[in-house]
Amino acid sequence: YQKPKPIVPSIPRTIVEESKPPEMFVIENGDEKIVVVPAGIRKIGFEAFGKNEPGKSALETVILPDGLEEIGMSAFAFCDQLQFVNLPDSLIKIDNSAFWSCKKLTSIRIPETVEYIGLGAFEKCEALLDIYAPDYVEEVEPFAFDTGNIATKLHATPGSTMDVVYQP
Repeated sequence: YQKPKPIVPSIPRTIVEESKPPEMFVIENGDEKIVVVPAGIRKIGFEAFGKNEPGKSALETVILPDGLEEIGMSAFAFCDQLQFVNLPDSLIKIDNSAFWSCKKLTSIRIPETVEYIGLGAFEKCEALLDIYAPDYVEEVEPFAFDTGNIATKLHATPGSTMDVVYQP
């Protein structure tokens, strides 16, 4: 004897349910060469892409979404193959050592919205020749632009706070 299967009424549902993306982004294995961070992410987390030692990251390009507000501590540390990262106009904070030892990064544009640049944020970025900065950032910690390259130029309006105070 077999029991009859119960009849389950069909309930109309959305075929694709869009879940809210997490507010903080951390990559799992870090072997990608190009990463496009999804919309809705507000923070790149601590050591999200960082490898803790040189030569371990393959990352070359990162596309960050509008709406991103913070790049966490050591988020890209030792991404020594990183050549390009866009900083969106929504960015407020670049934390300590965020781009520490990104040895192939040659240029960066810091948006006007940035209020904080942490200790050693771009330290040991030896290929970083051009830093395009706003005229004023509320707080810039020591060694933020200590790239180790005497040819590094911080581009800001002549006579502005960033031009006068924070030249590498």
